[in-house]
Amino acid sequence: MAAPATLQAAREVGDLPPAMVLPLPQSSPIVLAIQSLLSELDLYHGSLDGRTSAALSDSIRLHQKGWGLSQDGRATEDLLQHLEMVVGMRRIDRRLGAAREEQIGAARRLLLEHPATRELWREGKAAPSPAVGTDSALCLDDPSVRCLLSHALGAALRAPEGQMRDWALGDVVAVYAKAGWSGEALAAASGLADPRSLMAALEAIVRGLAESGDSDAALAALEVIPDPPRRADALLAVIQGQIEEHDSTRARENLRHLAGHVGGLSAPHLQVALLARMAELAARIGDGEAAQDWIAEARHLLIGASAEMRAVGHAMIAASLAALDRPAEAAGELERVDDALTRVAAQMALAESQLRAGQADQALVTLERIESPRYRVVALCRLAIAMAASQGRAPASTLLDQAAQAVDAIDLPFARAYAQSRLALARSEIGQPDQALAAAGRIEDPALRAQVYWALHDSPQGQEVAQDLPEAASRAIPDSFSRVWMFADLARARLKAGDREGAGGHWRRALDSSRPITDLWTRARAFAVLASLLIDLERFGRSRTR
Repeated sequence: MAAPATLQAAREVGDLPPAMVLPLPQSSPIVLAIQSLLSELDLYHGSLDGRTSAALSDSIRLHQKGWGLSQDGRATEDLLQHLEMVVGMRRIDRRLGAAREEQIGAARRLLLEHPATRELWREGKAAPSPAVGTDSALCLDDPSVRCLLSHALGAALRAPEGQMRDWALGDVVAVYAKAGWSGEALAAASGLADPRSLMAALEAIVRGLAESGDSDAALAALEVIPDPPRRADALLAVIQGQIEEHDSTRARENLRHLAGHVGGLSAPHLQVALLARMAELAARIGDGEAAQDWIAEARHLLIGASAEMRAVGHAMIAASLAALDRPAEAAGELERVDDALTRVAAQMALAESQLRAGQADQALVTLERIESPRYRVVALCRLAIAMAASQGRAPASTLLDQAAQAVDAIDLPFARAYAQSRLALARSEIGQPDQALAAAGRIEDPALRAQVYWALHDSPQGQEVAQDLPEAASRAIPDSFSRVWMFADLARARLKAGDREGAGGHWRRALDSSRPITDLWTRARAFAVLASLLIDLERFGRSRTR
């Protein structure tokens, strides 16, 4: 029998009778879809006719080779599913890329249009050059905020350019501001490559200055932010700091000032979120009339909004009303929200508000309506701690038993580990050290497990947890930076509890954990964390000597 190639050649020159002309392969919708997807990936340049061919098989093999698949060249349903996944990812990546470029362009325009940031965002600007030695071990042996930040800045600027470098540099900027050094913060921010990162850094400077207690400097830095939503969020941080410093007069003035700028926000949901937060802060300083007015204004903004926007807005208002201890109104607002995930934060706030109002039964009903087990566990733990303080250990323990049953229903490993960690801490908080230790042992994530073991060791019932247990768990954490971050969090928890000695122990562990870090990006972030913690330690010491 003649070879297929010979028959085809004979057919083309007319040497075969019509009865012997070979039929074309039958068209297949699966093959057609595969041809289209391979064409979109620029791997196939033949006809889109739904028929198999040698060219199509070669294109399939090329794709299979690139993804480490068996190179059989066959057009199958499994291949089609894989191609749909690959092309879907590429389309999402293209959309994200387009959105990213649009956001970068918008941020660049805002920076260039604002006189205060035009020079800060100058294309081709030279990065700052910190005066710092290369031996960071000397700084760790005798640490100061300034030397830690200098080394952090130096490491960030030497790191390869890209999003990770900007991330590290943004951390450094925030801590410079927290130290009260706004000039150094702005100089460091000038090294950011992405205009979006610079915009975030300008907000972080205001927040850091507010945290340092210098509200005047924070308000001055506020004028540098060209983006209205970020400027509003930053001013909220200043007002929050003024309230914590018991400066209600200036907080009230700034809230009134902020109210005049709500209309400058482009989207209704941003306006509603701002008004809801303003109402909470107004209530904290005893300005109930303003709080009520801003809640009413937020509700009015939702008239005529899309269904999705109304749901988000009503959830924000419900959470605000719950924070204002108006649970009945919050519950009514929440009834307008159908989406389960949109409701969660407001449901948690409502349950706590109901408990504060002595409505424990209603609080339990609210929590039972949280559909997602990962959020329901966290909410049950928070409510149990609050209930233990008002009603005793027995009802709180019953709630935690319910939470323990719900943990196993959580599918995502880290979410399950986090929920288990909240359960362990709640057991400890209500005075169940043995159950707390058992719950901690079931935490799957090494960093979370170690952090909870340390928290249990630091608790009033800490004699139940030998120190070698959290130490061994800490060594099981796979990377040094996670240990630095964990010990910094633990140190701040001890400061909050008034335990300077315990905080100092975790500070030393954080220092030691940072020594092996050689990667520039990670070292910059670790040293920024250490500098931030040292600021907190020094402020705590000064507050005790007043």
